[in-house]
Amino acid sequence: MNREIKFRGKSLDGIWEYGDLHFRFCNHPHIHNMNGAKIYIDPDTVGQYTGLHDKNGKEIYEGDIVYFNQKFVKGTYYVSYDDSHCGAFLLYKKNNPPALFGEVFMEPFYCEVIGNIHDNPELLKGGRDE
Repeated sequence: MNREIKFRGKSLDGIWEYGDLHFRFCNHPHIHNMNGAKIYIDPDTVGQYTGLHDKNGKEIYEGDIVYFNQKFVKGTYYVSYDDSHCGAFLLYKKNNPPALFGEVFMEPFYCEVIGNIHDNPELLKGGRDE
């Protein structure tokens, strides 16, 4: 499968930046954005692009909060990368086991990105089970 590899992260000014991720001295990450500028970002906000789009065509990143409103799947989920599942992007919902994008009714074209864990943590109503 070929997919675009890119990341997003919040700059130290609080602005979302998108592009190639680089780690340099002392783990201070920076992104080379679409204009080629090097922008330092908060490492806690780094998220990888999943290669998927929601029902509105919006790119889905690690850390996004998505909402499903289907006959069999309703609710808010948190997108996370989990290398213990063969390097997959999983959907987490409080008190439920993780679901893999692509499982029955968990296709990304059934969901809508409604926020992310950094800007809208209240959307999780208790958050991902830790």
